Parts: sequence; structure tokens; C-alpha cells
Amino acid sequence: MRPVFFPTEAAIVRIALGLEPTSQDRGLDLWSVDFPEGTVRLLPDESDHRDLEASAGNALARMIFSGFEDQLPEFVWSRDGVVFTSRPELGRKRFEPQRLFQINWATSGPGFSWPEVYYLCWLPMFERWVVVSARDSPDVDGYCDRLVGHFSECDEPADEVSLVIERYWLSLKADQQARFEEVTEFCALVDAHSIADRVWEECEDDLDEDEDCEDCDD
Repeated sequence: MRPVFFPTEAAIVRIALGLEPTSQDRGLDLWSVDFPEGTVRLLPDESDHRDLEASAGNALARMIFSGFEDQLPEFVWSRDGVVFTSRPELGRKRFEPQRLFQINWATSGPGFSWPEVYYLCWLPMFERWVVVSARDSPDVDGYCDRLVGHFSECDEPADEVSLVIERYWLSLKADQQARFEEVTEFCALVDAHSIADRVWEECEDDLDEDEDCEDCDD
């Protein structure tokens, strides 16, 4: 019976969660390709950059999504009669992540949307709740899948999930990301619109204040 995590995967998870490495971790070459079959390993981003933290977050998300790849946003294209996909074949199922909601950031043309779906998963070995998300392409940050955030066991996970996603969206807003166009899937645990109101209404209020100042100058 395979373990939930191979030693290299456990080392990667500790990096993603900001935990202290073990003595065994320090002796591992986490960028190596010489791992047992089925091991989720670190991958450079779409531009071939090797950022350890971002890559570890992506690897953790892929571990959680393993076995559920066919339920994630996927971009399919063809070239010279050959069909390609942004999603790999189904991996072995390790967890039962809870699907939270899906948004569409924008519609750039007929049939061209920018979806992102969010999941929540409990990692018993590390006693952490993890929020991960998936897009259909790596165009935004170099990866299809990413670690959004994590928190320890608590009485009100819904509040913690909302805070984790709020921080993630605030970081996107700081990079000039506009509010998403629509919520295409809802869930009872968290309200995507309420989180977005807290993130982007503040931006709109700042703009209103700036406009008022300009009016005063006139």
C-alpha cells in the first residue's frame, strides 16, 4: 500500500506550509526527476523559473487534486490534428477535497472564459486545512494549480477559509486584477461575493475619494 506522501512529497508539503524541514528533508534533491513512479515533484513554472515556494505550493495543490483532474478547468487545443490539454491524466486519489465555488474572472471572447475553482482539504498528517485553486491554463502565474493558503484546526473553518481567500484576492488586486465577472458555482460554506465586496469595494471607495478630491480642486 502506497503512503499518502512519499518522503520527497512530505518535504515539499513542509515547504509549502512554511514548516521546519526535517534532517531527512535537507538531504533531498527536490528538483530531481529520479523519483518513484507516481511521485508529485517540483516543477518550474511555464517560463521555466524555479521559485521554491511557488513550486511547492503548486505541487501541494496537484497532490490534493490528484484523481480529480477531470473535474478541474481544462484548456484543450489542437495542432496539426493532434489534441492537447492543460490537464494530465488522472492520478491516484489521496484525499477527498471539498469543492467550494468557481468564478469566471473574465470573458475575453465567445467561448473564452477565465475560470478558477476553489477547494478545501484537510491534511491529517500536518493537521492543517488547505485552500487550493485551479485554472485552465498557466497564463496568469505560471501554473494551473496553486496553494491559496492554509490554517490550523478551528471551530469556525468557514471564517478562516474566507480570510485565506480574501488575502489571496487582495494580492491579486495589488497586481491590478479587477473583480471577477461572475460566480458560476456556489457553496454553502463561504460566499464569494461577500469576500469580493470586502476586497474590491475598498478599491472603489478609494477611487471615489480621489474623484471627490479632484472635484474639490476644480
